Amino acid sequence: MTRVRDPQREQSINLALSYMPLMKLTRFGIILGLFFTFLASILIYPFMPDLIPSHWNAAGQVNGYMSKFWGLFMVPFIMAGFVALLMLLIV
Repeated sequence: MTRVRDPQREQSINLALSYMPLMKLTRFGIILGLFFTFLASILIYPFMPDLIPSHWNAAGQVNGYMSKFWGLFMVPFIMAGFVALLMLLIV
């Protein structure tokens, strides 16, 4: 069975392959940023108060608190979840 050559398909494959190094660099940058977010949270953990303000009313007064752990690590965990999800979806 002979294959018919499709120049348009070959061009799109070549274009996709040309973006591969950029995609790898982007993934590396995202993972590096995630690493530094966790590292910053770990480094400032001992210096933070036990309760961290998490909500303010319209007058600017604090009316909600979080524990130190969740106040520092909630955003990095959410970031890690989204990164993992997108890494699974975009292979």
